[in-house]
Amino acid sequence: MLSSFPRKQAGVGLIEILVTLLILAVGFLGMAALQANALRLGHSAYVRTQASVLAYDIIDRIRANPTVAQGGGYDIAIGDSGSDVDTCEAAACNTATLATYDKQQWLFLLQSQLPKGDGTVSVAGGRVTVTVQWDESRGQAAQTLATETVEALL
Repeated sequence: MLSSFPRKQAGVGLIEILVTLLILAVGFLGMAALQANALRLGHSAYVRTQASVLAYDIIDRIRANPTVAQGGGYDIAIGDSGSDVDTCEAAACNTATLATYDKQQWLFLLQSQLPKGDGTVSVAGGRVTVTVQWDESRGQAAQTLATETVEALL
């Protein structure tokens, strides 16, 4: 009489190891995607904070020179490059020259600290409206403009 013991199964351990490796690989890919997304969103938050700081920077400059601001001396449109003016840090400037210098410095800061940074400033009726815009695409094919608008009283 033949014994009816089952034969040993071969290769089961290898399949279990392959399934485990597949699960680990999917987990590591998920963690890498999560890290990449966190870096992208962290940079986006940093740039938005810089835009807000720059908006309040020009508002502070305007509040220091309200007479010229009321006359439109601080108004800036999208695409303005600013006028060349000698520095007001070492030499004495009148209020109109100071406004031109402030605009030039602010536009330089926008362009140097934000990706494709630009902005507008409008002063009307004692109210200042500052809009800062920048490119938020981060290497994507389509350009995405983000904006930060701040309103304040003189």
